Amino acid sequence: LPKRQLRHRAAALAIKPNDLDALAYLVRCRDRFVTKDELLDQFWPEPETSEGVLTSTVSRLRRIPGAAAI
Repeated sequence: LPKRQLRHRAAALAIKPNDLDALAYLVRCRDRFVTKDELLDQFWPEPETSEGVLTSTVSRLRRIPGAAAI
């Protein structure tokens, strides 16, 4: 399997696999608005999942260098 990494200025950044998946999805959908319901359905389809998991994920993604647009 290929190694999945997020890199900034040649340095590998520490990122959780699920966060990397969410970031990749947001990049793929960058030409449109992605709703929180869409993200919850895509990554956390379990009905008992709270919005808190999405809030935490987005918060971590916003701390990635260069990710201010998230």
